[in-house]
Amino acid sequence: MEPRYRRRKARHVIRNVSFKSSNNPKVTDTFADADGGAGSVSWTLNEQDGKKVIVYNSNFAKFANSKIPTGKVDITGIFKRFNNQWEILIRSLDDIKSAEKADPFKGLPGKGDGTQANPLDIKRALAYAKLNKKDATTYYIKGLSHRLTRCHSSMATHATTCPTTVQQLIN
Repeated sequence: MEPRYRRRKARHVIRNVSFKSSNNPKVTDTFADADGGAGSVSWTLNEQDGKKVIVYNSNFAKFANSKIPTGKVDITGIFKRFNNQWEILIRSLDDIKSAEKADPFKGLPGKGDGTQANPLDIKRALAYAKLNKKDATTYYIKGLSHRLTRCHSSMATHATTCPTTVQQLIN
């Protein structure tokens, strides 16, 4: 018996791209044409520098009439070659995520974005800490807080113990 080989299609991610145009003049802002019967719609991506990568969608996809996102996205999909061209097949709308990072400090009082160049002020740092979000990101903070008076000295070692995180400051 001869060995059986299966062609495997790998899931990959293409990052920070935007949709340009479809190959169907009737389809200008949706993934495919749900009323178009058998067939498909292919979307080209703006950032591919002539490398011709398309997002291929069936008219029968559950998301066919969903709006194409505007702005930059990350696309997770199955990449395949067809007629010497790369195609990305997405399985659901969950395969497309916004590439823009959400501002974790939006709407909070104070200033700064937490970078070394633009550290958070104490007001914004404490407001963010009170949200109690799980966040492993390191943020830079500039300013003084009267709450640091919670530091205490150990008589035995003459060492000073102070809060090391913003969360410790608000507790």
